[in-house]
Amino acid sequence: MFATQERDPACHPGWRAFVASVLAADWAAYADEQDRVELARLTLVMSCFPRGFRLWLAEGVPVGYTGWYPIAWPLYGRMLRGHMADGDRWVAPLASMADTGERAVYLFNYSMAPCLRKTEASRIMLQRLAHDLVVSGATHATAVVVSEDGRRVSQRFGLAPVSGGPKGLCAGSLSLVDRPNLP
Repeated sequence: MFATQERDPACHPGWRAFVASVLAADWAAYADEQDRVELARLTLVMSCFPRGFRLWLAEGVPVGYTGWYPIAWPLYGRMLRGHMADGDRWVAPLASMADTGERAVYLFNYSMAPCLRKTEASRIMLQRLAHDLVVSGATHATAVVVSEDGRRVSQRFGLAPVSGGPKGLCAGSLSLVDRPNLP
């Protein structure tokens, strides 16, 4: 049905192809150009924390991806207090997760081509994202949602809109299990 690919730029010669495939999956998921990720931003965050990105393929074609990365705990706190400009989707990544204490992650994206939304494929993709976050040891998460699907999914992950924060900013403590009851 579909497969996943994970790449680390330090170990794989196909890094550029992987980034291009994730970009293609992003563009397939969003009809509006304003909702699509920019190549420079995508490349930067994927280079900082490649293990947080997972590409989903259907018959060899990129149809979706998930991406998350660790962020500094003080940055997470500033986001919760609404210290982020409206429309600003840039959240600085860390190259590794903290070993102890509070661990915050930014959910960069969870997207699927429209024809696969609300299907078994999208359910599996979100279950795998939840599993990846559990394994990471993250205790808190934040996201900037740009669509109703994104808002619905973030709520399923326990994230709530941040009052006083920019439009679309959601955050919360993670209380995930390996196989959450996701759509």
